[in-house]
Amino acid sequence: MPEWTPLDLWRANWVGLALWRVARGEADWVPATAHDAPRGWTGTPPSGGRVDLPAFLPVRVPALPEAGIPGHDLRLWREAYRGLVRGMSPGERMALEAFLGRGRHSRLCYWHAPSKTFRLNFPEDVVGVLVRVARLAEPLDKPQDMG
Repeated sequence: MPEWTPLDLWRANWVGLALWRVARGEADWVPATAHDAPRGWTGTPPSGGRVDLPAFLPVRVPALPEAGIPGHDLRLWREAYRGLVRGMSPGERMALEAFLGRGRHSRLCYWHAPSKTFRLNFPEDVVGVLVRVARLAEPLDKPQDMG
């Protein structure tokens, strides 16, 4: 398995679920306010261009005490996500689209208690793409108690 930490894999599970819900029409990007807009956003459109207001996808990552991961919230900015997708190879884009187009959601991986490691439910190319997406997400708050 590539160099993915347990935190990378756990976050990718939940970012993948959030994106899958958007693809299915069950969730949507949340428009940013001036208070939480990304750094560098001025609120003015490029000359002659249309403004696409900043928006983010909130992602709740539950605690996984067995792996030492506290519960926390992430925010995935739509423009950062779109930029990553634009820069993907055709194969990576196909892997992401196949995951998001599934009729039923399945976790990317699961915690295997006896070995104290994650086991993959999807091929490494799919997991790798979603780990990259999850790494774009920024933590919103301090980790919560695992109790």
